[in-house]
Amino acid sequence: MKKPIIGILIGCLFALTVTVVTQTFYQLIVSDNALNISGIKVENKYEYYNTPSIGDDQEVLKLDTESGKTIDLTAETVKTSYEDDDNVHPTYVKSNDSNLPSPGLEVEPDPEYLKLLRENGVDVSTEDEFMTALETAHVIIVKDDIVLSSDHISLENINVLVIDEGVTLTITTLNFYAECKIVNLGEILVLGRMIFYSEPDYTMIGKVRIEGDAEIGFNAGQLRADDIDYFLNKKTLYNSLNIVASSNDGKPVEIIIDNDIAIPPGKTLWINSDSVLRVNKGVTLTNNGRIIGYNDPIVEGNIYGIGKLMIYK
Repeated sequence: MKKPIIGILIGCLFALTVTVVTQTFYQLIVSDNALNISGIKVENKYEYYNTPSIGDDQEVLKLDTESGKTIDLTAETVKTSYEDDDNVHPTYVKSNDSNLPSPGLEVEPDPEYLKLLRENGVDVSTEDEFMTALETAHVIIVKDDIVLSSDHISLENINVLVIDEGVTLTITTLNFYAECKIVNLGEILVLGRMIFYSEPDYTMIGKVRIEGDAEIGFNAGQLRADDIDYFLNKKTLYNSLNIVASSNDGKPVEIIIDNDIAIPPGKTLWINSDSVLRVNKGVTLTNNGRIIGYNDPIVEGNIYGIGKLMIYK
């Protein structure tokens, strides 16, 4: 007699448990992630962690060599000091000791690396072939002299651009964006505008010439004085530093000159309309080149020099 009673009690207890659990899940479903316990409404809270999508990055191309070594063909992005204060950026090397080689150094790529580039590259000899290769190629090899004059040329979808020995790549377009690794065994002649968003491998950039009012520029966000000195000193590849910083509060981003620097002749510091130049007290900005902006600079120190300061309103 006891066993049937115990069985009935266990069955009732199981049914009650199932009912409570079912009601609990039902509350979660119908109450917008809120649960009522003893008359108290408890809201469920979630934490989201944003992780970069691999699809948003440039496609990585790695090649395995005969010796078992893996070579990464993708370009590396160098952060400026404001983007990562935990790492010492090479901008803190003063201009007289800059580690930016002057253009024209002889390029000597690893023979095995160069072999792999040639085996995996698409050879081009005309501008039409160059533009077509941009759509599908990982490596483009310029085999004959080419003049690039298309309205907009971006290298963001390729990994490596090779200019072969004895070949001149002439850039006349005003919108040539060098967003890949460059191995220049020949010559690059800039008659238009060539823009970098990340620092190239300076040992591979080779001979680069610029004529007339042409521009080789580096586009960057908010920078410090040492960053400006790093990119615009007289030894560098660039003749223009273009600051394109912006803020979310509608106020101009201050580009702060916090120690003495100089802009050499032939170099331009361009500051966009969302930014303003600020020279701190006790600091001198020597301008022997050109400063272009859209907001009147905040000068607590001094701006000297024989260069031009142009403010567009």
